[in-house]
Amino acid sequence: MNSSPNNFNAPCVSSTRQSIVTWTSVRAIKFKGIVMARLHAVGKHIVIGAGGDISGFSEARASSTSLPRALGPAEVHNYLSGFIYARRANMNPLWNLWLVGRVFLICRHSFLVLICAKQMLATGYSAHIAQPLLLRVVEGCEDTLEEVEACKILEEQVLFHRDVRSIDQYQTTTITAAGVHISESRKLKTSWSFAEEYGVRVRTQ
Repeated sequence: MNSSPNNFNAPCVSSTRQSIVTWTSVRAIKFKGIVMARLHAVGKHIVIGAGGDISGFSEARASSTSLPRALGPAEVHNYLSGFIYARRANMNPLWNLWLVGRVFLICRHSFLVLICAKQMLATGYSAHIAQPLLLRVVEGCEDTLEEVEACKILEEQVLFHRDVRSIDQYQTTTITAAGVHISESRKLKTSWSFAEEYGVRVRTQ
């Protein structure tokens, strides 16, 4: 809270500098000229996904609603870079990792610097654990991978099981030439039966 009790015109709520409520991972892959990710639509063909502090994402999302719908990915990319830099320059950084997705392009930002633009990216724990698994099946197949196959890859249970901070619900976003579609929240069917007696088997080997 940055509001002064003596300033009645000051906003009663302000963004936090200490992350309390956070999200886990965001994953994005390109398939046959299309990008899937998780999830705020900016205009008709662009989606922003963010891991980390939920209040930072909410602030950026609210700010982006004023952007013209005709903006391209480069303009949104530059706007987000400036937004992140301004907060960091004021010693009040956004504690988020960002993915900006559009047909043919995925870009990644952090609260420190623009990271890269690739065919497949991830944030959070997925950047360390899930991304190597995704690379096995995605790399080199971006121009032939069908939408149904891409959905199955992103919904692999092993990607969820390796992110211990996540819950069993998720969303997917599909970006095509026709526009952006963000799904309703889905519940993942999970089972830890494969891990039964895992420690025992390892010790006996």
